[in-house]
Amino acid sequence: MKTWVQGGKAASFKQITFDTSISNAANGVNYVFWQLHRREIYEDLDGSLTQGSVLNKPYFVTPYYAHFDPLIASGICVSSAQWDTAVICDGT
Repeated sequence: MKTWVQGGKAASFKQITFDTSISNAANGVNYVFWQLHRREIYEDLDGSLTQGSVLNKPYFVTPYYAHFDPLIASGICVSSAQWDTAVICDGT
């Protein structure tokens, strides 16, 4: 019997730093590369992973899917090539 895992895999981060001397000539620094299955959910607890000011709320990074389009259009989430077309959403 084969068991399938559904849903995302969550991981939380804080106090992250980046070596910005390593860059991709086309896109600048790439922060993540998604493998197949693309189910990860990264929770940025202090703004250091997404390099944003979280104002006491987390940001979430997850692979882009079309159901995020309304959230991107409303400004709740943004898409970024540096995140391999992931979306970054605030925790509200």
